[in-house]
This record gives sequence, C-alpha cells and structure tokens, in this order.
Amino acid sequence: MAGEEEKDRRIAELERQLAERERQIEKLERKVEQLERINEDLRRAGKRQATPFSRGEPKAKPKRRGRKKGKRYGARASRPVPKQIDRVVHVAAPMYCPQCQKPTKLIGQEKQWQTDIPPVQATTTEFQIDIARCTKCGRALRARHADQTSDAVGAAGVQIGPRAIAFAAKFNKECGVSYGRIADIFDKGFGLVVSRSTLTRAVERLADTLEPAYRQIGQTVQSRPMLSPDETGWKIGGHKAWLHVAATREESYFKIAPGRGRAEAEELIGKDYCGTIVRDGWVAYRGENAFSKASSQTCLAHILRRIKGLIEIGPEEPALCWLAALKKLLKRAIRIRDRRDDARPSIGYMPPARSLPPSGGSREPRARSHVHLPVPGCRPCHQLSRRTGHPSGRRQSQNEWRKQHSPRGTNTRDSDERASHRPKAGRRCCRHCRPGPS
Repeated sequence: MAGEEEKDRRIAELERQLAERERQIEKLERKVEQLERINEDLRRAGKRQATPFSRGEPKAKPKRRGRKKGKRYGARASRPVPKQIDRVVHVAAPMYCPQCQKPTKLIGQEKQWQTDIPPVQATTTEFQIDIARCTKCGRALRARHADQTSDAVGAAGVQIGPRAIAFAAKFNKECGVSYGRIADIFDKGFGLVVSRSTLTRAVERLADTLEPAYRQIGQTVQSRPMLSPDETGWKIGGHKAWLHVAATREESYFKIAPGRGRAEAEELIGKDYCGTIVRDGWVAYRGENAFSKASSQTCLAHILRRIKGLIEIGPEEPALCWLAALKKLLKRAIRIRDRRDDARPSIGYMPPARSLPPSGGSREPRARSHVHLPVPGCRPCHQLSRRTGHPSGRRQSQNEWRKQHSPRGTNTRDSDERASHRPKAGRRCCRHCRPGPS
C-alpha cells in the first residue's frame, strides 16, 4: 500500500514537472519567435534602402501635425524686419474693381519685405607676375599676391579662387554634394565652368594648407573642460578603418585611424585629460586605468535605448518593474537638470574662454551616470559627437563615397573638417539635451 502511494506521488510530481517544463518551453518558443522577428527587422533595416530615414510602419493614430493650440503652441516667432533696405518697389492699387468694374478709393498701405540672392557672375583676375633675376647668383625670383591660391603658371596657370574652393569644400565635405554636381552648381549659379578633377585637386591643396589649424583645434579640444568622443566605421582604399571625433560646444576634432582601441582614444583625447568625458559604453573610454584623471558621464540616451529594448523582449515581472523604475529615475534626473538650467540659464553651458587646470592637478576618477547634475556644462548624452562625427546623417552618392574613402580622399576629409564647428543656436543635439545658447 505504501509502495502504491509513493508511486502515485512520484507520478504526480513528474506530471507537475512536465507541465511546468511545457509552460517554460512554450514561453521560450514565443520569445524565440519574437527575437527572430526583431532580428529579421534589423537585418532588413541594415540593408541599403531607398529610404534609409524610414522608421518602420506609420502609427495607427498619429498626432496631428503642425502647431498645437493654446499654451502648447510654443514660442511665437517670425522673421524680423530687415534693417537695411536696398530697393523699394511701389505696387499701385488697381484703379477699378475686377468684379463690378467700379472705380476704387485708396484707403491705406501695407509693407512686405523680400530677401533674395542677387544674380552672381564669376569674375576672372589676371595676375601679371614680374620676374626678377639676382645679380649675384642668377636665381629667378617672383612674388606672390595674397589672393593667389597657387604658384603654378604655364599650362597649369588657370586656377580657381579661394572663395570657389571654400564653397567646394563646404558642399562636398559637409553637405555631401559630389564634385560633379558642385561643378554644375558653379556653372548654372555663378557662370564658373570647372571640371571635377580641378575641384578635387583644389580641395586637396586646401587640406594641406589647413594642417596647422587642424593641429591647433586638436590641442584646443584637449584643453576643454568637457568633451564628447565617438567613432564610426570608415574605409581607406577598401580596408577597414575608424573615423574618430571629439566634440565640444565650440570645436569638432576628427581623426581617422586603423583601429578603435585604447591607443586611438588616448591619441584623440589625450592620456592625461582631466575634464569630463561624456561617452558611451565602449571599453576604450571606461576600461581599467582609462583616463584616470577624468570624470565620466555615461550617455543616458544609450541606457534608455537599452532599457527600451529589454522591455520589448518581455522579461519576468520583477525585471520589468526594475527596468521601468530605472527608466523613470533617469528621466527624472534629466528633468532635475532642466529645472536647474531654467533657474540659472547659463549654468548648462561652459564659457568658451574657460580652460582646464594643469594636468598635474589630478582628480579622483569617477564614472557615473549623473555627473551632469552637479557639473555645470556636462550633458547627459554624447549625441553632440554623433551629430558632428557621423557621416550617416546624410546620404552619399557612390562616386562621392569612393572618393572620400580612398587614401587621399580620407586625408582630405580629415583635413577639411579643420575649422571650428559651432552647432546652430537654439537646436538640440538630441531629445535628452536642451537647446544651445544663442
């Protein structure tokens, strides 16, 4: 009898374990199906699409577009009246009504202002260069005017001017316009006929000219009290490389290197940097003995994005509650920072003239996610570096991609970013940051 009861209990226990395992298998199968769907979506999104800016299917009930009513409208603004009026045109009122054909009576006058770009025609300057010969050594000597961009004469004596070269570099390196289209813009907009090869060589010479300014910007960035580093994939002659950037509120310092390890990070930022580094979770910035004299602000945008991804997977109830509480805590920290900046409008931005203390004055190493609360000028995310450093913010033509990813084109891009960069006033670097100062 006792053996039968023991056998029944054993069978019941095994049935209970089997039912529990079946429930677990069913739950895991649903999770695997969900992960496979997410993986398929990511795989499709990674492929080249005609609309890389698409964010999936549209919402079933999207919010109404345009300005909101009442207080939610936001700040009301319009273009200011121009201070300088270059031309006045009088528009006479009609003398007869077009409907009833009766005479009209003048009752007032209104004003409208229109600002436009006037017709621009390229001008050609001929430099008549005198050549002298030394009476002792017989060497031929000639001077160079400040407006000349090259010493070439003869077959290469037809050059383009500094303004045209500056516009070509701006269009190609910052706006992503190919050299062929730039030549078309110059021809139709300014009457300047130029070939793609001429623009390419001119921008290469500009890169060499700006080399000292590039090094000066690097030194300035490394002396700022706060910077944000980041990196993205790159190619040099078909070989894998990395485009690194260290961005501040005033400058952006670019560097192209074959790797993305500790050595490249220290070369970009400076091994003895003692300011605040707003970074993501890459080990080169937070590993052991990495920037021991600097403070670190972990990018909250990355953490919030990871929390969102974990919540979408559907974890157990305790983990889900913990993730929701952590998300609420991080967003509350951002709101506290916003209220602080509302009370002291200038505290959220570091004055440009301020520099770091000497590197001998070390600080205690800190790596926290709320450094942006007690440290003025520190942002809660590193999107500033992503905005300035990532070429993924715009699409490139295939020809332009090949040129900028060739060995010489890589050096040209690295050099053409050698001018101070200031984000536009009143714009956010991401949704977790406040607009910059005017």
